Parts: sequence; structure tokens; C-alpha cells
Amino acid sequence: MKGKIHSPEKVLKLISLSNQMLDERKSVTELARHSRLKAATWYRYKDTYGAMKKPEMRKLKELQAKNHPLKTIVADFKLDNDILKELA
Repeated sequence: MKGKIHSPEKVLKLISLSNQMLDERKSVTELARHSRLKAATWYRYKDTYGAMKKPEMRKLKELQAKNHPLKTIVADFKLDNDILKELA
């Protein structure tokens, strides 16, 4: 079962809220429960997006959008290469 996928903007809001809760001496399990996340997911979000600001987030999304077609091209070339190796 696939879980929810949070948008990067929502993750930034969750991280800023969680930083406020941590300043109030709340535990990570409490803030994860409050934001309806597992503690491991919260740590992963914090590692990935923790130091980012909104402009950096926009830039990351733009780069990911540019990177997606390139990944499909590489995958197609790899598939073609594998087919040619099987035929040879």
C-alpha cells in the first residue's frame, strides 16, 4: 500500500511547524503524531528539505522537471543497448 505523497511546500510547512514544536520541548514522536507522519518519515523530510527555503524549493522542482525527460531518454537507450546485446 502506497502512502501519501506530500508536496514539497507542505513538507516545508510541516518542518517549520515542527521546529516550533521542538523549541517548545515537544518530542519527535509527539510532533510526528500531530502532523500525521511516522517519525522516520519526519526525519527523512528534515534531512531532505530541512535547510531549504521557498526559492530553493522552486529551483529544485524546476531541476527535477528538467531531469525527468533526460532520465527517460537514458532508460530508452539502456533498453535499446540491452536488446542489441541479446541479439548479438
